[in-house]
Amino acid sequence: MREIKFDEFLDKLQTASLEAEVNTDAYKKPELLALLHTFFRETLGYSDDNLQVILSDDMVRSTYWFINAAQVFDPAISFHDIFQACRNVWIMNGLQFLCGKPICLTPPIFAYSMLYPYTDNYLDTPAISTFEKIDFSNSFAKRLAGHQVSARNGQEEKIFHMVELIEDYWSREQHPLMYKSLLAIHDAQTQSLALIHQADQLNPDDIFRICYTERRHIGYC
Repeated sequence: MREIKFDEFLDKLQTASLEAEVNTDAYKKPELLALLHTFFRETLGYSDDNLQVILSDDMVRSTYWFINAAQVFDPAISFHDIFQACRNVWIMNGLQFLCGKPICLTPPIFAYSMLYPYTDNYLDTPAISTFEKIDFSNSFAKRLAGHQVSARNGQEEKIFHMVELIEDYWSREQHPLMYKSLLAIHDAQTQSLALIHQADQLNPDDIFRICYTERRHIGYC
């Protein structure tokens, strides 16, 4: 039932996004806000206090700017992936709210949010071999660490471009802990590969550790 509601929500949200490209006030439509309110409360279990922040004008505007920016950057991206990325946008906007900062979409928020699903999808694709995934994981780790790494395909090019957007906004010298955090998220993702390709070799403690670490670092990603 939750999956059905989720698919219905994505269809309606995609239609609203297309309207917003033509009419920038489309995000204010009462029926759309009612749709968002119902979905967040009944499907995701958000409280009314949470919804007051999530459905504020600034938060909704940031969401639509992100959706449009994602579709411009990557016309082939699925709306399911956009929604996955939106959850990262909402977390970042929520932190802006808690810190007393203006709620808005910034280049690094866009880039961070696009990294997940981009990297998740690559590592979760069955058609890509374990060797290729490990090779990508090593290259991505080097890029997150600040090394210049050449992209070998279109997916890596998109991912590395997101890192560039973050670097252009946040200096590595002044914000080293932020980049360490990105590496920690990536390390958790890499460890999760064992759940797919080495599940029969893991004991319950290993599985719990990997799942807990990934969930702790990635959260809603």
